[in-house]
Amino acid sequence: MGRPGVLSTRGECMSANEFASRYRLHAAHCVELAERSSNSEGRLALFAMAQSWLALAEQAEKNGETVLVYETPMPKQL
Repeated sequence: MGRPGVLSTRGECMSANEFASRYRLHAAHCVELAERSSNSEGRLALFAMAQSWLALAEQAEKNGETVLVYETPMPKQL
């Protein structure tokens, strides 16, 4: 059985790697827009946004490696 996914804002079930891939695509898009921009402030903002997307991608991958298990505590004996 595969690892459980997480629902995206669109209701899709995605793995951590799928989230990371999507974040990297957003970063690439920001870089592409920045490279086409003639506005220096806009370019800097887009490059900063790309860095943020890449940081999210790295965090998504780390989260995908983490296994959390919740065990229901036993009821207290009276």
